[in-house]
Amino acid sequence: MRVLLLLLLLTGCAHEGGGELARPAGLPDSLVEADPGADLRGMLVITQNTGSAVTFVNPDTRRIFAYAAVGWNPREIAVSPDQGLIFISNYGGGQFNAGTISVVSTSSRREIDRLDFYPYGKFHGMACSRSGIYLYVASETRSTVLEINLLSRLVERTFSLPRGVPNEVALDQSETRLFVSDLSGSSVFAVNLAGGDVQEGRSGTSPEGLSLSPDGSMLWVANRDDGTVSILDPYTLALQGSLISGRAPVRIAFTPDGNRAYVVNAGEGAVTVFDPRARARIGSVSVGLYPLGIAIDRDGTKAYVASTRDDEISVIDLATNNVVERIAVGPEPFDMAWVGR
Repeated sequence: MRVLLLLLLLTGCAHEGGGELARPAGLPDSLVEADPGADLRGMLVITQNTGSAVTFVNPDTRRIFAYAAVGWNPREIAVSPDQGLIFISNYGGGQFNAGTISVVSTSSRREIDRLDFYPYGKFHGMACSRSGIYLYVASETRSTVLEINLLSRLVERTFSLPRGVPNEVALDQSETRLFVSDLSGSSVFAVNLAGGDVQEGRSGTSPEGLSLSPDGSMLWVANRDDGTVSILDPYTLALQGSLISGRAPVRIAFTPDGNRAYVVNAGEGAVTVFDPRARARIGSVSVGLYPLGIAIDRDGTKAYVASTRDDEISVIDLATNNVVERIAVGPEPFDMAWVGR
């Protein structure tokens, strides 16, 4: 399956751009290293919204080792289950500037395909199925979620939401329900992937980031405009509780063991730390200006937060909840993902 998918992607239709990109101006040589190749235990992949590129960082040396050119305004990231492919939602570019989806190889660190699904576009959050065949993508322009068959490179199904601006998505462990936040209101939708019907639940104002706890028992939703996190039952979408986070919470990440939840507050340059089981706030960690993306190391020891206005990544030691390093990565880092080997 993996070989077939790669062959289809590599032999796909021609796409704009691609290839390697010279590193952004202003980064000193001390921040860049040669590509370590197979010696990597993993890598951080970071979209650069104003740079039309993704950056690759070695998490052990905290240095940049590769760049890849992608589409315009790259934002959200999804990774294939085998960690071989990275999918990037490009908010701009393509037909009538509707947006595209870049496919990047983790081995070559290059864009190998670019998918255009006009008239759908202004793509946001994405989730990849465990089989690696289906990619679910939120389309702002049509208030729709697309089910893309990566083998045929076609939209296989569309799921229309009752209204709103779909932003982030999360796929449950059974892969029967897909959760979608509506940035324009106070709703969270659950798409039944078997029957196609859409269920609606209520959250706070302008829900954006959403994340399922590792055990699948809670759906956490970051509400940008009211500074809260809503906790929903993922089976019924019933509201179970609400927590104060800070100004403009936008993203949520759980540690692999589910003992901690980290919520990025874009409006105050901080990350709030919660005990999810106790539903208690533990503290706050100051990071850079207007943070957005967050990724947690697979071993659960570090969190990485992208600060869009400082052009850097803050590295948080999760044992102490202190920032131990900042990494300059180039213009406007937006989203990031941990990619294993």
